[in-house]
Amino acid sequence: MVRIEELQDTPLLGTFHNEVCSKCVSLIKHQYDNRITDGIKGVLFYGVPGNGKTITALKVIERVVTEIGAEDIWQKNMIFTDCGHLAHHKYGETEQRIRNVFKRGQEKTKKISPIIYMFDDADGLFITRDWGIKLEAWYLGHLNVFFHQIDNLNTAKEFILLTSNRVDLIDNAIRDRLYEIEFPDPSIDVKIELLKYKAKKLKINEDIQKSMETALREDNSIKSLRDVENFVLMKYLDEVWKT
Repeated sequence: MVRIEELQDTPLLGTFHNEVCSKCVSLIKHQYDNRITDGIKGVLFYGVPGNGKTITALKVIERVVTEIGAEDIWQKNMIFTDCGHLAHHKYGETEQRIRNVFKRGQEKTKKISPIIYMFDDADGLFITRDWGIKLEAWYLGHLNVFFHQIDNLNTAKEFILLTSNRVDLIDNAIRDRLYEIEFPDPSIDVKIELLKYKAKKLKINEDIQKSMETALREDNSIKSLRDVENFVLMKYLDEVWKT
């Protein structure tokens, strides 16, 4: 489960992530301000795990709410769903859970808008039907429900953000309905920024922080933002256990 409260306080680092955030905010605001009811339904963020997709999606929602001034508590404008938690072994239950997500959102639009549906780790649920007939026999139902809900979105009031680590596993009918943005590995400058931010929060002294920066620049195995977080945490633990 994503740590929404922790991510809320984390800055959005790097030019790429901020540009993606700004473009999504502009799109949502444009459709909201101009009452475009059948516009772009949503955006699919994809790329390797830990490269900023989820935090960027959360910052999109936060900025939309700030700029529109629709609600002080930005989480009220969000329907967050971990796709792994939607799946259920009982026949028809997954479909009903998907319907309930959108029903909650549509009820909210009567008082608050826009509502942004965030589906995290979409490849955990919306797997492509190209996998074959055996998958399709039990799987087609909730895909069809999701397609129907997307097609019936009022884009002046509703918008979808999907994240995926494996876009090749996402059904093409979903990909065709959304605008896709690929998230590359973060640059070294972004990784250093995150290291400094995390080190400051953990009150790691400057000398150790500088040695960590040097190690990070030399270690090619630290590729994602999540790798950086884990690297800082391990160094932090090493220092704590020495005392």
